Formats: sequence, C-alpha cells, structure tokens
Amino acid sequence: SLRRAVARFFARLGYQVIEAADGLSALNELERRDWAVDLVLTDVEMPGISGLELANRIRLRAPAIPILYMSGFVDSRTASTDVAAADGAMLVKPFDFAVLVERVRDALATRAP
Repeated sequence: SLRRAVARFFARLGYQVIEAADGLSALNELERRDWAVDLVLTDVEMPGISGLELANRIRLRAPAIPILYMSGFVDSRTASTDVAAADGAMLVKPFDFAVLVERVRDALATRAP
C-alpha cells in the first residue's frame, strides 16, 4: 500500500512513475526501458531480492542511476552500513512526504547529465 501511495503522490506532482512489486519485476521494467530512468526508489527489504541486491544489479548496467533506499528497520546498523557502502541515501520509515520529495529532488540533482 505504501508503494501505491508513493506512486500516486509522485504522479500527481508530475513525475512519470514506474511501479514494480519486487526487485526482479523492477529489473524487468528497467530492462524494458533500456535502463533509461532518472531514479530508483527501493525498499531495503523486499520479496525475492533485496533492495541492496537490486542496486548491485542496476550498478552493473547503469551506474549513473541514483538510488534512494527506504527502510522501516531504524535499528538495523547492517542496513544503514550496507546502504552507505552502496553509495545510496536512506530514508527511514515512517517519513513525511515532504521529506520524501526533498530526498528525491536531492537524488535527482546528483544525477550525472
């Protein structure tokens, strides 16, 4: 339900949003679009492959795509360390949508032209 709410929210703001139910579906969507996306927003924990594994696979094909992670596991030092090592930004759930927009804009601003 959070995925759908975030997708609707950004669509209303004028962003083109591609939703995927899990990491493998996200990889399939990226492949169908020839890796031409501006940002990937992923949860750290997902069914199938984790958000970190998704990011690793994306980095192999399209290293310039910024990745923004979400996690509800605030106390998980491992997740935070892994995200930092993957050169990503972490947004801790629950979050305010204004903070999410700010983080997305920041991540998009760091994208190489």
